[in-house]
Amino acid sequence: MQRRALLATLGATASATALAGCLGDVTDSDDTTTDDDTTTDGTTTDGTTTTPANPTRFVVSDVALDDLPDGVDADVAVTGATNATELSPPTMQVAVTNTADAARTWSFGAIVPWSTLYGSRTDGDATVLLAPGGVGNDVVPNAPQDEACWRATDGIATIQVVNEVEFAPGETRSGTYALLGGPESDCLAAATYRFEDGNYLGETEWGFEVTLADA
Repeated sequence: MQRRALLATLGATASATALAGCLGDVTDSDDTTTDDDTTTDGTTTDGTTTTPANPTRFVVSDVALDDLPDGVDADVAVTGATNATELSPPTMQVAVTNTADAARTWSFGAIVPWSTLYGSRTDGDATVLLAPGGVGNDVVPNAPQDEACWRATDGIATIQVVNEVEFAPGETRSGTYALLGGPESDCLAAATYRFEDGNYLGETEWGFEVTLADA
């Protein structure tokens, strides 16, 4: 199956007709420091340099989506990705939109619109987990995490069911997910991770890859 890489810091989209998809730290020279050398805007200083109190560890540098076959009237997007810091894991949003002029019914697993929660590192044995609901999921460890070692505190078991969901013309359904190392695997690292579903939408084998790079 041909895949199309869409270079985008914060997301990418895929459809039967392919659709192509900076964070900065700002410091204020007038910040007032406290006795523990922490400024009022949450940065720290050693007297010569100012360092963000919550530095970015990994950035979502690339999202690559498989092409959907002709005749599937859907636009599937992986967007809204946020970067990994010591206070928050990277997150992303998966969304499905009906691009047809009539209603369409598609098949999903237990979680709409994406229920394949486990993925793997493309160049190794590490596993990763997409935690539904984002940072509010119970398997997301408490912050801060030194060096952004975001690893799930437990696994997630999903019920093997098929949800037949009808989409009105133009309707979008989306979900937010936190990206974590598997509970018995390595911490997240600068690498590419792949997720795939063998019968996505009840139509086709489909998946996507997320690449993290050192900040």
